[in-house]
Amino acid sequence: MGLTAITLTFATFDYHGVGEVEVPAEVRLTACLDGAAAPIGSATARGSKYIGAYPQGVISFSSNGQPFNRVTVELPPQSTGATVFAVDNIEVTLAK
Repeated sequence: MGLTAITLTFATFDYHGVGEVEVPAEVRLTACLDGAAAPIGSATARGSKYIGAYPQGVISFSSNGQPFNRVTVELPPQSTGATVFAVDNIEVTLAK
């Protein structure tokens, strides 16, 4: 059994204000099956809704029915922006 879709809310802790980061940090979600070398797929997103000075957003991935059972959420290397993030409201769809 595995998953076929995942959605989560995230916040990146890069301060967005006068003289600070212009573009919020990118978040990447990668879905894999067991120890397979190639991922099933991935998605990227940047926060756009601000709570205080920190951008928040939603990232989703759907595998179109192909099951996966491992997910990595990370901040890919970037020249500026956040080095820390938080996730919440994780929703998944189970494979049938």
